[in-house]
Amino acid sequence: MFKADFKLGTKQSPNFLKIAVRSDISTMNLSANNKGSYSNSSVVIPWVFEGLLRRGEGDVPRPAIAHKVDVSPDQMRYIFHLRDCTWSDGVPITAQDFEYAWKRQIDPHSPALIPVPELVTSIKNAKKCLTGGCGIEEVGISVIDDKTLSVELEYPAQCFLDIVASPFFVPAPRHFAEKDPTAWATRENFVCNGPFLVSKWKKNSELVFVKNHHYWDKEHVYLDGIQAYILPHYQTVLHMFEKGELDWAGSPFITIPSDCSEPILNGVMADAMTFFFACNNDKYPLNNRELRKALSYAMDRAAIVENVFCNYAHPSTSVLPISLRLRNTPLFKDNNIPEAKNLLNKALESLGESSETLPAIELLYQSDAEFCKQTCLAVQDHWKKNLGINIILRGVLGRNEFVDTLKRGEYQISMTGVLPTIFDARFVFSSFHTKTDLCNTSNWEDTTFQNLIERSNHSIGDIERTKHLLEAEDVLMDQMPVLPICSPKKLYAKNPKVKGELVSYLRFVDFKSAYFEK
Repeated sequence: MFKADFKLGTKQSPNFLKIAVRSDISTMNLSANNKGSYSNSSVVIPWVFEGLLRRGEGDVPRPAIAHKVDVSPDQMRYIFHLRDCTWSDGVPITAQDFEYAWKRQIDPHSPALIPVPELVTSIKNAKKCLTGGCGIEEVGISVIDDKTLSVELEYPAQCFLDIVASPFFVPAPRHFAEKDPTAWATRENFVCNGPFLVSKWKKNSELVFVKNHHYWDKEHVYLDGIQAYILPHYQTVLHMFEKGELDWAGSPFITIPSDCSEPILNGVMADAMTFFFACNNDKYPLNNRELRKALSYAMDRAAIVENVFCNYAHPSTSVLPISLRLRNTPLFKDNNIPEAKNLLNKALESLGESSETLPAIELLYQSDAEFCKQTCLAVQDHWKKNLGINIILRGVLGRNEFVDTLKRGEYQISMTGVLPTIFDARFVFSSFHTKTDLCNTSNWEDTTFQNLIERSNHSIGDIERTKHLLEAEDVLMDQMPVLPICSPKKLYAKNPKVKGELVSYLRFVDFKSAYFEK
C-alpha cells in the first residue's frame, strides 16, 4: 500500500488546521461506491482529489488538471487537455483515469451508480445507459490519447463546466482502484491527486490530511495539513474551539444551534441548503396529496426559525434556498390553520378515515443533530394542536446511518433537506425528478414536472428557462411531496489568523491555499 514519502506532521504542528466534522466519511471518491451521504463526502473530496476543473471564488470553475478546454461551436462537444501531473504515488494521471471514474457512476450495474442522475444526463447516451437502453461503451466519454479527454453531449448544457468541477467528476487512480474497486477510498494512504492526502483514518474518531508533495500546484498549498476530529456533539466542538483546540467550528462541517453559541459563531454567510420534511409517497397515508398539504399548511415556520434557528434562517414555502429563489412571493401562506383543517377533512374523506381512526405517523430524524430534534418536536406539537394528528418521533444516530435508512425507504416522514450539487435551481429540482433516484427521498415523481425540467434543459436563453423552472416549482408545491421548512444561513467561527480559504455556497470550504497569518 502507498505510504507518504515524508514525515507526518503532528497534532501540535502550528501549521496544521484543526477542524471538527459531525460524522465520518463513507467514501473519499464517489466512483468507488454510493453508500452513506454524498453531501458529507463532498465536504472533503476536493481536499484529496482534483478534477479537470476546480471551483474558485464564487464557485466559478477554474482550470485544474485540465489546462485547456476546447468547446465546439454548437457546444455539443468538449475536449479537455490534461496538464502533465501525477498521482500521489508518482504515476502519471491520464484521461483514462477520468473515463474510468465517470463511467463507473453511469454504469447501471455499478455499486457506484450516481445518486444524482441529472448530473450526467446531458452526456450523450448517459440517460439511455442508466436505464439499460445501451452499453457503457456507447456513452459519449472517450479518450483521444493519454492527455486528451472528449465528452459529447445530448444538448448544449448551460452548466456543464460547473458539473465537471463538482466532486462527482474527479478521477480515480485506475491502477490502484481496480485492486479493490468499492473500498479503496475508504481507508488511509489511498492514492489521490489533490492538495492533501489521507495519512491517518481512525474510523469515527479522526482524519489526518497531510500536504501532497506530488500535487501539481503544491507551491500554492501553504498548510502542512488538516486535522479533522469526528465529533457528533456540538457542545464538544464549541468547548474545544473556546480552548483554542480547533481553528473552525460550525458550518459547513457541523450545524450548531445558534441559541447556545452566540457570540462565538460570528461568521454568517448565505447558503444553498433547504431543510424540509420528506413524505414517503409510497407509504400510507402519506400517499394522499391533501394530507401532505394539510401537514404543510399547519406548520408555523416563522416560529421554528425564531425558536430553533434563532432567526439565522428564512422560513421557506419552496424547496429552493433563498440564494436560488426564482420569485419574491411565497407559494402558499404559512401557518394557515383554516385551510389546513379543510385539507385534512378532504384527506380523511378520500382515505375513508376519521380523526379518531387515522393512525399515528412516524417522523424520522437524525438524533445527534440537535436542531433536527428541536424542529421535529416543534412540528409534533403543531400537528397535534392544529390537526389532532399523533406523531411518533424516531431518531437515528449518525449521518450515514440516517441517509442509508432513507435509501431503504424505512420511514413515513423524515426531516432532511436538499443541497444542490451545482449552484443552480434546476439541480435542486433534480432531487425530485425520478422516484428511483437515490437522491429522491420522497419516492415521488410526476410526468408534468419531468417534462418541464426537460424543457428547461433544452431552453434557449434565461427567460424561457426560468419560465419552465417556475412552472416546475408550482407543480412541486401543488403536489407537496416534501414540506419545506427553512433556508438556513451558514453560521461558523474561525481562528482569526486563518486566511486564504474559499467558502462555497455549496457547504464546502476550500483550504487548498489557506494559511495562518503571522
